[in-house]
Amino acid sequence: PALKGVLAASSLYCLSYASFPDWLARGLERFRELSFANVAVAAATVALSIGLLSWRAEPSLAAAAWGGSFAVGSLVLLPVLARGGVLRVSLASVREAWRGHVRRSSVFSLGAVAGMGITLLPIIMLGALSSAREVGLFAVAFRLVTAVMGLGAVLWWPVYPALATARRHSREFRELFEPFLTMMLALSLPLAIAFALFARTLTTALFGMDYAGAAPALAALAVALPLQLMATVLEIALLATGGAAVRAR
Repeated sequence: PALKGVLAASSLYCLSYASFPDWLARGLERFRELSFANVAVAAATVALSIGLLSWRAEPSLAAAAWGGSFAVGSLVLLPVLARGGVLRVSLASVREAWRGHVRRSSVFSLGAVAGMGITLLPIIMLGALSSAREVGLFAVAFRLVTAVMGLGAVLWWPVYPALATARRHSREFRELFEPFLTMMLALSLPLAIAFALFARTLTTALFGMDYAGAAPALAALAVALPLQLMATVLEIALLATGGAAVRAR
């Protein structure tokens, strides 16, 4: 019964995130406005979580706080883009716009769905094969690692437009790509080593002694960190140069 409430509350995310035009701000390189909107989302997540969960500690309210926070980001970003003249909503053109969008981006979207599915598959499989306790311990380690992977997106979003406008085999492209790859490796290797060596210290300091059992999972997942961040660089280079089909495969 509790799961039904969580799923219903999580569906709020689908609506609020659909209204959040972060993709438009990235495409226009409006990174300052995007930063303000993301800070608003983060602040709303914290404020709603503390407020709702202090009142009643239920998973469905936590899910609602997470999903609803993107609506706050939309309230920040949509007016900014509208005032800048880059956002115009016309219901009459929706059908034609979506037809072209699906035709152009179907392979790109297929690759994104596959990527997200692969990322989430371990938790789904563990939930089917093991107990809620094991899922909870694994999820602690998994979320720590995926949070660091998210740093990769922070670094590569500003690089993407530059890669997309440079010729694939040009000197300009190499001068962007090679330092980017080196930076990702320099970031991820020390973090992976720290996660592996201090896994128990990290999990217990952040979540308490009840989560000491998450340490072996964190140490094992740390190995994936440099590989994942370097793979991200290759993925972005493919997308920036029209290699969406290769990325999907």
